[in-house]
Formats: sequence, structure tokens, C-alpha cells
Amino acid sequence: VIIGQSHDDLEKEIQLANMLLKSRVDGLIVAISKNTQDFSHFDQFEGIGTPVVYYTRNPSFNLKCHKVLGDTFQGCYQATKYLIDRGHKKIAYLGGPKMNNFTHDRFNGYINALKDNSVAFNADLVAYTDFDKENTVSAIQKLFGDYENTPTALVAFKEPILFDAIKYLRSINHPNVNEIECIGFGNSSFINYLDLPPIASVEENPESVGENAINLLLKLINNEIDAENYQKIMVACKLVVH
Repeated sequence: VIIGQSHDDLEKEIQLANMLLKSRVDGLIVAISKNTQDFSHFDQFEGIGTPVVYYTRNPSFNLKCHKVLGDTFQGCYQATKYLIDRGHKKIAYLGGPKMNNFTHDRFNGYINALKDNSVAFNADLVAYTDFDKENTVSAIQKLFGDYENTPTALVAFKEPILFDAIKYLRSINHPNVNEIECIGFGNSSFINYLDLPPIASVEENPESVGENAINLLLKLINNEIDAENYQKIMVACKLVVH
């Protein structure tokens, strides 16, 4: 088993792919970087009959591929509906990198939950970050800068950016920070130790995603599944109320 970490660096991802190709690996499981839109460095594996399984992040530009994903559409839908059921109408959405396909499923879950529950969509309540701290602060300022019309709830792409949002709002003594109800993806183990924890988390079941990915790869390696019979396995997310 060979493990490589790109740390969300596309150039590093390409270098690792080329190294693994030279190592003649039997198969590859890939979580793409946030900047990956061209898949030629992975397509070369399939060109020589080496199976590739994408997991966690949806490579939707690459339609002909095997993938195992958390059902983040369903997860974000559940989170948004939970907040609506608690009486919220002004629910903000803080998303990941806007141009990346793996962020779209969450956003679609958010807007569909609003629509299905007769809550008007407001583009002013949506902002994106590429995970850079300065970029995240700008997104939070966009969402919460108007104190008189501030959102009463927030759904965040990942808990780390949710924690950054809470930290920033507290640092500027935002008058509503203690009343804003928040939900993020992750369900971090230290949430119960926070003095201002989110009211719920979306658990993405990463263990199940990983197990399904390796099982699918082994079936492809052993020719139990035709390489061109492209598989898409969705693993359910779970809303965990704290």
C-alpha cells in the first residue's frame, strides 16, 4: 500500500500520480484536490488498464469514472430542514470553493430544502470560501455585516470554517453571536468541549466511504466488475444533534 498526500495542491497531486504510475500500482483510490478540473493525470492509469476509484470529492467533470461519495446533498438538505423546523427563515450558507463541483451537492441540498419548505431563497445569505483564513473572514463579513438583517442560522461546508466563523463573530463582539444556530459537516470529536458549540453536525460516515471505495477497487482489480460499467456508490450522511 502506497499513500500520498497532495494537501490540496494540484501540482503535488500530478507529481504523485506520475510517481504511482511509474510504481505500477494495481489500482488507485483518489480524493481530488480543490483545484482539479483536468483528469488527464488519472486517465492515464485507466489507459493501461489500472482501475481508479474517486472518493469523498465528486469529480463531476469526469463523468466516466467509478466513485464513492457521501450523500452531501441529503446531508445539507437535512441540516437546512432541521433549522427551518426550529423556526428559522434567514438561514445563511457558507460554502467551499465556488467553482469546484464537489461543493455543488451541498448547495443544491440547501436550496432544495428552502424550496420544499416554502422559504424564499436569498442570494445575500450565500457566501463561499476557498478555506484561506482571509477569504473566510470576507465571506463571514458578507453574511453577517448587516447587524439589523443578520441571519439567525448558518449551514457551513465544513466544521473548521464554521469554527472560524464563530471565532471571528466573537472577536468583533457581534451582538447576535450567541443566538445564531449553526450546523457544519464533520461532527468533530471535540465539539462537546466548545463553550459555543453548533447545535448539530452532519456526519459524513468517512469510514463507510473508505470501506466502499476499497471494496469497489478490489472488485475492479479482480475483474468482478467491468471497467466500463461505471459505478456510483452513495453513502448516507447522518444529522447528529448535540
